[in-house]
Amino acid sequence: MDIQTVLSERKNSVEFDSSMSDSEIETVLGRANHGVLSLADADTAYSIPMSYGFDADANALVFQFVLHAGSRKGAFLEQTETASFTVSRTDDEDWFSVVAEGPISPVPDERTTDAYAAIAESAWFPDLTVFDRSVTETEFELFELSIESLDGRKAPDAEV
Repeated sequence: MDIQTVLSERKNSVEFDSSMSDSEIETVLGRANHGVLSLADADTAYSIPMSYGFDADANALVFQFVLHAGSRKGAFLEQTETASFTVSRTDDEDWFSVVAEGPISPVPDERTTDAYAAIAESAWFPDLTVFDRSVTETEFELFELSIESLDGRKAPDAEV
């Protein structure tokens, strides 16, 4: 039996709506602390694992970047028109994923306090020794993905 037949039979034998409700999506974004940010420059994609904060009032995901001269991440940030961010979890039969899309840009000065509050509430802070300099020598820049579209999927009866 070929893969298309197997998938077709599986699809026909299992009936469920895998979409998540708005409240489930908001719960996932508020509880998770990391995901994968995908940026693009024309036809070249660049995806990186990132910690984030969710600012529900501003409908935005907030990221704290360490950028330097020649940074690949910085180059892609400048070129990306629409970024996507994926949060997912798998655990045997229990799984979910949420994908947010929208423009990504530096956080405006008037939103800095709210952006830091969103990060402080849920972000995970990695060991920054990978940057070959101490934290006191590191300059952080805040960016936000303004959510224009959201999609969430989950396994039947999955707890989010």
